[in-house]
Amino acid sequence: MLYVYGCGTPNGGLDVGCRLGRVDPAQVTNPGAWMYYTGSGWSAKIGNAASVFSGEGILSVAWNTYLNEYVAVYSDPFSNNVMLRTAPNPEGPWSGPTLAFVAMPPSSGDVYDAQAHTEYDVNGGETFYVSYSRSTPAAFTSEVRLVAVQVAPPSASH
Repeated sequence: MLYVYGCGTPNGGLDVGCRLGRVDPAQVTNPGAWMYYTGSGWSAKIGNAASVFSGEGILSVAWNTYLNEYVAVYSDPFSNNVMLRTAPNPEGPWSGPTLAFVAMPPSSGDVYDAQAHTEYDVNGGETFYVSYSRSTPAAFTSEVRLVAVQVAPPSASH
């Protein structure tokens, strides 16, 4: 199955809840094949989708073999913090937000576009790499930075 998280402001407010849809990859262009997580099951109606966690519109979610969990990485809105959450399944239950790192401050505004790059994982994800964007002094310019994140060993209870 292909899982897709949609986060943002569906009602024009400050709702940054992330909702989850899934589909067989062979049916990705067929709107009728999509199912949406409701909080207790799956529905064919997108309006029944429930928020599985609060995040940001640009994020990454990937399986982390080292933690034996899914890891969501995103920029915390209106800050320089890059956050992560974990869950045993794509629909959760998701942990609360954990600070992965404080990004290098931008020239103005906040950092954005934080995403993990699983293709560079070390030791099954014990260390993974996260990119983020930040503004630079020249008008209308920014740079992308890459940070190594080392996670704590999984607890015995997982």
